[in-house]
Amino acid sequence: MLWAIRRLARLCLGVPAILAVVSPAGPAMAAAINAWEIRAPQWNLGASATLEPLSGPVGTRVTVSGTGFTANTSIELTFDGNPTVAFSTLTGVTGNFTATFNVPATSSGSHNVEVSDGTNAVSQNFVVTSEATITPQNGYAGVKISITGSGFLAKGTANVYFDNASEAEAAIGSDGSFGTEFYAPPKIAGTYTIRITDGTNTRELAFAVTTSASVNPITSSAEPGFVGQKITVGGVGFVPGKSLIVNYDAKQIASEIVNADSNFSATFNAPASEGGQHILTVSDGVNVIPLKFFMDSTPPPAPSLLQPAIGTTQDAMAAFKWSAVTDPSGVTYEIQIATDPNFDETSIVVDKTGISSSEYRPSSDEKLKPVKSTNPYFWRVDAEDGASNVGTWSDTSYFTVGVPTPKWVPWMFVGLGAVIIVLFAFWLGRRSSSRPAGRSPAAEQKK
Repeated sequence: MLWAIRRLARLCLGVPAILAVVSPAGPAMAAAINAWEIRAPQWNLGASATLEPLSGPVGTRVTVSGTGFTANTSIELTFDGNPTVAFSTLTGVTGNFTATFNVPATSSGSHNVEVSDGTNAVSQNFVVTSEATITPQNGYAGVKISITGSGFLAKGTANVYFDNASEAEAAIGSDGSFGTEFYAPPKIAGTYTIRITDGTNTRELAFAVTTSASVNPITSSAEPGFVGQKITVGGVGFVPGKSLIVNYDAKQIASEIVNADSNFSATFNAPASEGGQHILTVSDGVNVIPLKFFMDSTPPPAPSLLQPAIGTTQDAMAAFKWSAVTDPSGVTYEIQIATDPNFDETSIVVDKTGISSSEYRPSSDEKLKPVKSTNPYFWRVDAEDGASNVGTWSDTSYFTVGVPTPKWVPWMFVGLGAVIIVLFAFWLGRRSSSRPAGRSPAAEQKK
């Protein structure tokens, strides 16, 4: 029977062409027959449709493919009986179509997807799966974690667990979605599981607890710190109750006990150390974090020499004075006295470092020998800060040391003075005794 129908159709398709040739009215008749062919119902052996994929979370993009539907007809798609507004397509001349839609917000489970041309209707099931997201996906203890979910049991309760400890719960809406938030609990650095369940659907997500530490103030090569500066190191994500050690260039400088919330804070003064970058290491025995601290690397300015004045003669233990200079890391001075203006090693007679004041007086072991003005002493001073930054030398000055006076010389002058006084008194006494009695010096003078 089917074979006969096909043969008849082929014969009919040749009629318009024949009429157009053999009859004056042929073209008009042929057009009429063609128009009838287009309007004629298409033979349909049964409509069918497929979905790809067949399951997924809310928002999944699904491709619908259909065959055997009415040609050149609009197709309507419903999801659980509700029209999908974003879906619109027409069948082709063969009754086939392909289109897509996004799974709307709904609860988990099997849902009916139906496509229809008004005459033919085909249904398929799409399984909605649950899905959840967290923001952020890593952080330290106390950071706020936001959770959203879809495809869960409508009007149920979503329970949230962090490393199996209950942290939050949220009411699920009629469309299977929910949102909630909580604060990350104190944990050792590492990756932990956040589990969300409504009793039927369960989703597990990873959250990384990050251990972090910071130093205050923040220093750099452009803005360094200085010796004695107050430094505070703090951190989160460490092991509660553990002893936390802070090392400065591998030398312990502070220690604190990590709080129950995994936080800690330690304060200390920057130790004397060379200018440039140093490493602060923070460790609780499990977690180790290096931090950078930049020490001042700018040397202090050169002092100005004040005393002794240039070219003057001094004694063997004269005081030397210069202008004080300042530096955030503190300063000490070095003084050199030499017999040569170039201060070569063999000519230096005094080289004293670590002087804390801007004045120095040589000790008895450093007494200077007498020198002539043609071969004076030369002296200079520089400053070094607590970060071992050494400044430039001051200008060079010179002085001489005279021959010291023997200790007996002053006594000789004292004795000589006493003799003079005695002789003068004796002379006055002799003079007074040689005058006649009763005569005054004035009368004697008139005579």
